[in-house]
Amino acid sequence: MRFHGRSREMKALSDPGSPFFIVLWGRRRIGKTFLALKAFKDPLYFFVGRKSSSLLLEEFTEVVRKGYTYIPTFKNWEEFFRYLTSEYSGTVIIDEFQNFQFSDPSVFSTLQKVLDGSPSYRLVVVGSYVGMMKRIFMDSKEPLFGRATGNMRVGPLPFPVIWSILDDLGVQDIEEKISIYSVFGGVPYHYVLMENFRITSFSDCLERLVFSPLAPLRSEVKNVLIEEFGRNYSTYFSILQSIASGKTAISEISSATNILVQSLGKYLQELIEVYDILERIVPVDGGRRGIYRIRDPFTRFWFRYVGSHLSDLEFGRNSYPLEMAMNDRPMISSWEFESIAMDLLGSGYNRVGKWWNRKGEEIDVVAIDDRGKSVLFGEVKWTSKKVGKKELATLRSRSDMVKIKRGYKRKYLLVSRSGFMDLMMEDDTVLWGLDDIDSKVRELDEND
Repeated sequence: MRFHGRSREMKALSDPGSPFFIVLWGRRRIGKTFLALKAFKDPLYFFVGRKSSSLLLEEFTEVVRKGYTYIPTFKNWEEFFRYLTSEYSGTVIIDEFQNFQFSDPSVFSTLQKVLDGSPSYRLVVVGSYVGMMKRIFMDSKEPLFGRATGNMRVGPLPFPVIWSILDDLGVQDIEEKISIYSVFGGVPYHYVLMENFRITSFSDCLERLVFSPLAPLRSEVKNVLIEEFGRNYSTYFSILQSIASGKTAISEISSATNILVQSLGKYLQELIEVYDILERIVPVDGGRRGIYRIRDPFTRFWFRYVGSHLSDLEFGRNSYPLEMAMNDRPMISSWEFESIAMDLLGSGYNRVGKWWNRKGEEIDVVAIDDRGKSVLFGEVKWTSKKVGKKELATLRSRSDMVKIKRGYKRKYLLVSRSGFMDLMMEDDTVLWGLDDIDSKVRELDEND
């Protein structure tokens, strides 16, 4: 698969300063290594496997020796790092850097000592386990705290870039693209698998990549999160399982998991701030009615349709969870259709989110431009029915409940999978069908 997107990341990495020690971190399969290798020309690349310290040093020595007329030897990690910072003039990339924690944790203090005494280095470290990488570089008690000259979270690819990838893979139908993205999100590896398996349909994606006995993604979430959470993974799993099933308020999560609210707060905070798995969403006009949501679409999908049916899947009974997911396709697609609409609004708004109240009334999209003193209210419908005057009237009525400063100009957006009926084009109303979504996605991808 060709390199897609990442223009902002590439621009930032094109001028990292001198000397530089850059930390790239983010979840597995998100494209960190591909980005690093693309951004830096002819780097010296090392991969930190979970091996003994002596075997790793021997392996790294062999990497250094390639292409040299003399044979450098390193008795210890200090000699190795001093060579990289004093004799080697190119860029060095160390992948899965957090694995030194298992092989030889003293490497972190050794590297700190070398960096503090070196005037010149070009070092990039890449790490997949978010919690561990944050501890290594952001905990003030750790030796490498404050040593990085740059720290970049590599996140999922945005929807317009995924749209372009799906074009390359031969997926032309707009609804298929939205449904596939609604499960697999912005993780490049998922689309590499689609390319390898020559898959172009939503149903084949689920069956061959997730639910079949040999599906490569069937255990992906489980394995990654067990590594992240360690011994207490069952507690975190139960929290994520409850949220994926629709328990989004802290009281609901507490009831579903039997974890006291007083204790639950700590776990939720870690899932947000340390592991970068959850997000807490509040109404765009403020308030304390926050709900919790799993950030990544595939993690959310896995806990709802795979994690809750592991016993069936282990015994080869994959037809039921697969059928359940296929039947829920409209609901799955609708979850991300709202996010897609928000993403396509562009950068003209400084606050974009949802609104709801205690009565259960909600507005799918509220976008506020405080500089231009305007606000956009949006209703997003992924249904087989056309949208008409009734939906617009409800949207206008509910918009009066949102706390907005006086004098703000109001506009209304209706987004519909199935088109519109009985609606006249008005100055304050915007209508987006699937073809409009396609046009706006392509426009944003061209400007990425």
